[in-house]
Amino acid sequence: MRTRADTQTHFDLEKDRDRADQSHKDQCDINRILDKAKRTGVVTHLNTHGQSYGDFTDFDYEDAQIQIAKANSIFYDLGAEMRKEFGNNPKAFFGFVNNPENKDKLAERLPALAEPGRQLPDVVGGKTEVKPTPPQDPPSPGGETEKKSE
Repeated sequence: MRTRADTQTHFDLEKDRDRADQSHKDQCDINRILDKAKRTGVVTHLNTHGQSYGDFTDFDYEDAQIQIAKANSIFYDLGAEMRKEFGNNPKAFFGFVNNPENKDKLAERLPALAEPGRQLPDVVGGKTEVKPTPPQDPPSPGGETEKKSE
């Protein structure tokens, strides 16, 4: 039986020096990086964005994130076939269902939304029924189920 120690490869720096790509060695040298930072200065966030961060005065970031999370939850609760119908794109789905012109077309175009219990894709290729399992008697405290006497 082979062990991990038997299959482990060894790297000899002197023998295998030419295996490493040396074209980026100057860009990776920490001394050169620090020298460049001293000469050019550090680029700050303020310099990058030029004091322009957008106008978000009438915008609540947290509320927007909550709405996005709800929308994603609604969309990804759909079955795979339904999501595929809209190219796996939540924007396309909500664009369709929120369009007043499509109000009467929803049940026609998207029957799986109105059909209870058939939200899973049909991987067998035929009509399958989901049969509910009958409830079972709970086990007795001793761990065995009690037999009913007739």
